[in-house]
Amino acid sequence: MLAASADRVLALVEQPRVITGLVAQRNRITLQSYITGRPEAIATWHAENLHIYLVASLALVLAVPLKSLSQRIRIGSLALLVILGVTLALCVVQLKSLAEDYAQTYLGMTLYSYPERVFLHWADRALVLVGNLLLPTFLFLVSYLSFWSEARASPEARGGGSKGPQGGVGSWRTWGPLLAAIATLGAAGIFVAIPRPQPAHRSYLEGFQQVVALNPGSPKAYFGLALFYEEEGRLGEATDLYRKSLEMDPNLIVAHFNLGNVLFKQGDYGGAVQCYGEVLKREPEHTSARNNLGNTLFQQGLYDQAAEAYEGVLRLDEEHASTQKNLGLTLLRLDRPCDALQHLQRSASLDKSIAADSSLLSRIARLETRCGRK
Repeated sequence: MLAASADRVLALVEQPRVITGLVAQRNRITLQSYITGRPEAIATWHAENLHIYLVASLALVLAVPLKSLSQRIRIGSLALLVILGVTLALCVVQLKSLAEDYAQTYLGMTLYSYPERVFLHWADRALVLVGNLLLPTFLFLVSYLSFWSEARASPEARGGGSKGPQGGVGSWRTWGPLLAAIATLGAAGIFVAIPRPQPAHRSYLEGFQQVVALNPGSPKAYFGLALFYEEEGRLGEATDLYRKSLEMDPNLIVAHFNLGNVLFKQGDYGGAVQCYGEVLKREPEHTSARNNLGNTLFQQGLYDQAAEAYEGVLRLDEEHASTQKNLGLTLLRLDRPCDALQHLQRSASLDKSIAADSSLLSRIARLETRCGRK
């Protein structure tokens, strides 16, 4: 309930949204965001001590021995509403602070402006102080004063001698706040229960642009926006931004790799080969870059070099199904059908989707007959 409520509040206070979803499991809330370049979980907020805000405050309210059950229910209901409000505010502030800490620690950039970060810092400290000390004290004093006033009141004032509208059990003054609390909780429950549509990609773009504006010197900010453009099919803009991120940080391996993928899609095979080479220069065991290098060389008709690249992948990971298939197809181009057969068979045994390719299975069957291995 807390996660769903916080998600609704974030949808109202964040424009554009940075935290795009919250997933609750037991006493943890996982934040989802697109700031890495793809919508994914980025951090988890552990709320194992959050129950203290509710339990301690309600315990102090209920510890006062009020004699009137209706008064006890009324004060308890109003206290619960206040406690839930403070808890929700604390949750929202700490979730935003956690997203900011993640961005600074792992991405080297900020998500909020300086005034927003200052506000989050002081709001967090204030809400912790309120929740731990001021709120329980205030609610206890309210209950205590109610007990003190009840102890001084006459039996008639407490409802013992009058059934009129001013003091009876059914009076609006007695039950009105309770009904209002129930109505408020019911409305909040309906609000939370209504499915919330996921943010549109347009809001992601606005969020990326805001992040870039806040971090003009961050290569990862430009990388995230470039990845968004790549997934949207805007390859020219993605290429420019990948190059810009690499100007800032030539060792950003993921930018070299993704730029190579974009150039491959654009048919610039020479540029793609250069990008994958930059990746392998920095990380020789990057199997995806080596596999994609083989794909690029294959498209250029450089089958010997492509086969060498694929073999390099399989030396690192012999269960790489797509590489087994690619190597088999390359060996066919090199007129080595029986060598190709074992790799095609291996790819089909490793990957069900490859095994479902009827044309490939037919080719394997023909090779088995040709090579006498059926």
